[in-house]
Amino acid sequence: DGYGYLTFIRGALADFGDGAAFSDRLAKLCAHVFGDCLKAVSCSSEEKDYPAFLAEPLGFVRNTGDAHTAMIYPAYAKSQAVRIPAAVAFDAACMDFAATGAVYSGKMGVLSRILSLDYLWNAVRVKGGAYGVGMAASEGGGLFTFYSYRDPSVGKTYDAYRASAEYLRGFSADEKTMAGYIIGYVSSSDRPLRPKTQSRIADLRYFAHITREERVTRRAEALSVTSDDIRGYADVLAASAEHMTVCTVASSEKIDADIDRFETVTE
Repeated sequence: DGYGYLTFIRGALADFGDGAAFSDRLAKLCAHVFGDCLKAVSCSSEEKDYPAFLAEPLGFVRNTGDAHTAMIYPAYAKSQAVRIPAAVAFDAACMDFAATGAVYSGKMGVLSRILSLDYLWNAVRVKGGAYGVGMAASEGGGLFTFYSYRDPSVGKTYDAYRASAEYLRGFSADEKTMAGYIIGYVSSSDRPLRPKTQSRIADLRYFAHITREERVTRRAEALSVTSDDIRGYADVLAASAEHMTVCTVASSEKIDADIDRFETVTE
């Protein structure tokens, strides 16, 4: 993740003056990334070229001799901030709906579009002044994710995220309006993609164990969503907010104005 990469770079720079320590750090990273025990290779090509790919020996993968290479990832605080020299903030939050017992449905894709373009657009962008804002539901991770960027606010934005449940309780849309939301969701999720992007998405689905059958089911769920279904997610969102993790990247001034919201602050 981005924060993990930041800490890795800081550690590498701290070792830069010590050639042996710096080299050892990079060697361990290479062993973790390129070890045989973690090998997964995907191919994007025309069908006629695929047999040649299968016949090619994967010589670029080095056998580390350790079938149990592991990397320990640090536990992060549930609310953290990173100070940067900027006049605006970037506010991200994850709400764990899986922890509430809820399961992903294709209807959540339409829910995400409604919250992003109706509620959050007005609450965080129009009223709050953020340059952009959005929300998404993660099928593989069981998370609702919220984000804003180039945002003049910190605390008010997180309050707006939490208030999404109340917005859903009062949500109402006729059949024509719901059809517009569904069409918008389908058009955004099924747009034409370049081969590189198709390959990346296929990889993500493979590692998340998302099958074609599940995708067909998700599509049917999205096409059948109703206004009542959207209101029904209010309780799920409210319960998920009790399992919320946040991270802000902003100036010291903006972080200090809401310092009580954060467990840790990184310079």
